[in-house]
Order: sequence, then C-alpha cells, then structure tokens
Amino acid sequence: MSEPRVIFNRPLVGETRVVPSKSVSHRALICAFLADGESKLQNLGECDDVEATRRCLAALRNREPMDAGESATTMRLLLPLSLLYGGGRFLMRGSLINRPLEPYAESLDVKLYRNGDEILVSGCLEPGEYRIRGDVSSQFISGLLFALPLLHGDSALHVTGELQSRPYVELTRMVMERFGVYVKVAGDGFLIPGKQSYRSADFTVEGDWTYAANFLAANALGGNVRLSGLDMDSLQGDRQVLSAFGKDEIDVSDMPDTFPALAVYACSKRGPTLITGGHRLRYKECDRLNAMAVELHNLGADVEERHDSLLVRGTGRLRGGKADAHGDHRVAMALSIAAAICESPVELYGGESVKKSAPAFFEALKALGGTD
Repeated sequence: MSEPRVIFNRPLVGETRVVPSKSVSHRALICAFLADGESKLQNLGECDDVEATRRCLAALRNREPMDAGESATTMRLLLPLSLLYGGGRFLMRGSLINRPLEPYAESLDVKLYRNGDEILVSGCLEPGEYRIRGDVSSQFISGLLFALPLLHGDSALHVTGELQSRPYVELTRMVMERFGVYVKVAGDGFLIPGKQSYRSADFTVEGDWTYAANFLAANALGGNVRLSGLDMDSLQGDRQVLSAFGKDEIDVSDMPDTFPALAVYACSKRGPTLITGGHRLRYKECDRLNAMAVELHNLGADVEERHDSLLVRGTGRLRGGKADAHGDHRVAMALSIAAAICESPVELYGGESVKKSAPAFFEALKALGGTD
C-alpha cells in the first residue's frame, strides 16, 4: 500500500481553474476522429480516461486491439463504432472488467464475447430500429448516436425504461452538431437520419462540473474557493449540483458522479440529509454508495446506507483519521474535501486514483492550503 496523503483539517481558500471536462473531451475526440478534414481541439482533458479514448481511436483506425484501460466511457462510446469496421477487440484493466455492458448485448444483433480482461466484438451495425435500456448508463445511447448517422439508411433508437443522466445524451448531441451531424428527439427516443458525415471543426472543451462539485462542496464546508473555467450555460448534467446545496433531500439520478462530494456536504450540515437515486453508484469504479458510507463512518459521520440512497445525520463536524479511496478518483477527491470539517487531519490512502480524471487535483489542493 502506498503512503497516505495527509490532508489538513482547515477550510480551503484561494482560486483554482477547473480541469477540462472529461465527458466533453471524449465526445470531441470521437467526432474529430470521424470527421473529414483536420479539426482543432483546444483545452482537451489530460487524464487517464481521455488518454484511453485517444489510444483506442488510434488502434481502431489501424484495426489493432483497443486498450480501454479502466475507462468505461471509452469502451461504451467506441463499441458501436467498432461495428462500422466489423468489430474489434477491447482490452480492459481494473474495475472496468466488471462494469456492465448488458444493454449492448441485449440490443445489438452482434456477438459480444467477454473473456477475462478482454471483450471480442464481431458483426456489423445496420440501419434500422433499435431498443436499448436507459437505466444502466446514458453512455450506451450516446455510443449508438455517434455511429448510426454514418450508416446508409435511417435508424430509430427507442429507450426503454427511465433514461438516466439524460443531460449527457444532450451533451453528446450538442458536440455532434458542432461537427455537422444531427439526430432528432422523438417520443421515447431518437430518429437518426443516415448518410451523414462529420465535418472538421474548431472546438474548445469547457470546464468540468463534476470536478468543480468538490470545490463547491468545500465552500459549503466553510471554504472560499473561487473557480474559473466553468460554463454557466453548460449542458453537463452535473451543473445541477448548484441547486443541491441547502436541500434536505437530494436526487442524484442525473448527476451520480457528484454523489461523493454531496455526501461530504451533508456531513457539514446539522440534521438529516437523504441522498437518493443512487442505484447506479454500485457499478462505478467501486461501489460508491458503500465506499462513502464506510469511509465517512470511519471519519466519524452518522450515516445509514440503504439500497439506493444514503441517509446522513449531519452534526457539522467529523472526527478525522484514516480514509481509503477504494481505488476511485471521485471518492478520493471527496474525502480530501471532507478534511475541512474534521477535528484532526485526514490520512488518505489511494489518492493516486485521481489520475483517472484529474491528475493535478492534489496540486490544486496544495495551492488552496489543503496539503503540503
């Protein structure tokens, strides 16, 4: 086990620039890859997940195995694209090996063979009618939306069940439109005209609201962090976190990645806060619902883990001590923020996991007075 990072028990103060949006970076890279001509992408994210998409797109172009690392977004967005070339072989590491792919297996008339740390995909994507579950991840819908417009005929995509994280599908549509490809919302899904072509574009990636949620929570914990680089009109679903502060019941269905930061925020309040809509948190880089319940309890919180929710009986303070990130970047950042309301510093194990989305997080934390 690596040495812990000591996070000081004091409020964060200062100014920091929000990292580029990981979600937008993935989408811009894919559209630029599919476009005719050369695109100019600015402010792309520099993290393990975005690098996985870069790496896999290069491998797809060369018909080589695609190493998705631990990036579920990369695999889910690129799997339908691989079917434009007859399929491919995806390599996986860590938590990705156990992340669900059932919506594609149920919806696509292709072969998906999972063998340990790799998935073999074979078959071709054809225009037509598709039905796909919306209750696992919106990334499955986005993956098909990227690929279906390139086919020789029109398609319809019907979403069954409740579409979770709908704002991220709208984010996909926005980026696609910037590259000249359009799909139409219709009834329970989308109509996708075929025979379209992506066009090159100049595109600047906006700041990441999921990352920003940690520092917004830090301010609710008594800090004074000024954030730059955010688009207040962003389509990112996690922008909704702004309206969560001050509530006694918070639904994270459309912003699940903000859950760790909001769980910490709930500890800073006096009285109960119920965070609902968390069933998908069980299938992230770790079981985030359980991880945050366990680690906040270890830091002195009164928490109750339920099937798809977390009840936090806030006292405004935590004890501090040792905490483990469970190999999850979102958990690592949130537990670091929690130190601000602790009676003693937090010894955080597994902090290196932040490289998945924000390698410079601890540099920013240091500049704000959170660590040496």
